[in-house]
Amino acid sequence: MIEIINAHVVKAGVKLFSDFNLHIASDEHCVITGLNGSGKTILLEMIAGVTHLSKGELRFDFISGDTWDDRYADRKRKIHYIPTHAIHSLLRQDEFYYQQRYYGIGDEKSLKVWEILGSGLTSLKNLNIPKSLSIEPLLDIEVVKLSDGQLKKVLFLKGIAKEIPHVLLMDYPFEGLDHQ
Repeated sequence: MIEIINAHVVKAGVKLFSDFNLHIASDEHCVITGLNGSGKTILLEMIAGVTHLSKGELRFDFISGDTWDDRYADRKRKIHYIPTHAIHSLLRQDEFYYQQRYYGIGDEKSLKVWEILGSGLTSLKNLNIPKSLSIEPLLDIEVVKLSDGQLKKVLFLKGIAKEIPHVLLMDYPFEGLDHQ
């Protein structure tokens, strides 16, 4: 169960949420839709622990620990968040630039997909994942040269290679994906 009670979120001095409430039961799956700027990303960031409440409560029935640090570590392990601009979660800001995949200059130090997956590659081979999620052809490609859809697929598989998360949050999951 995930429960948000009377949440207030302020970012850069702007109130984004005020007295917001949400209850998601343990057996529910949700798709959150809305117009641009309506708060979908902020909501996912709240649940993932990226954005913090200035007031209110956020409760999980699957997070445990005696200390704040224990609960934070358990939350990071059980909740996986794949942001819209997923490449930011893999590389330092000074290692890439917008649309770098279209230009071959300066990519000599870019990480390849197999390097991002590391030991998770062995775990993925042991999972019975569908062929449509296969990333075998991507393993030797530099991460900065992946399309949005390919990158989301790599990040998704990287996340489940470690451990199947209790909650998977994907911001704009269909953006950049091919129809099939």
